[in-house]
Amino acid sequence: MNIKVAVIIQIVIVSLLIIYGTASLYMGSFEGMYVTFPILLLYYVYAVARQNRRKGLEDSEEDEQ
Repeated sequence: MNIKVAVIIQIVIVSLLIIYGTASLYMGSFEGMYVTFPILLLYYVYAVARQNRRKGLEDSEEDEQ
């Protein structure tokens, strides 16, 4: 259940950042839009690194068997 809560929190945060960036862009505040980009980029890098780490662990377990 803890994993589900963490996933829901991540989805909410990313959604709010995208909504804020889009709203800022439509209001003409390019600074507001550009502030959200590095945060989303860091989250993407974190998610990809975590996924690659899991694949690496699964591959190493298969090699041992």
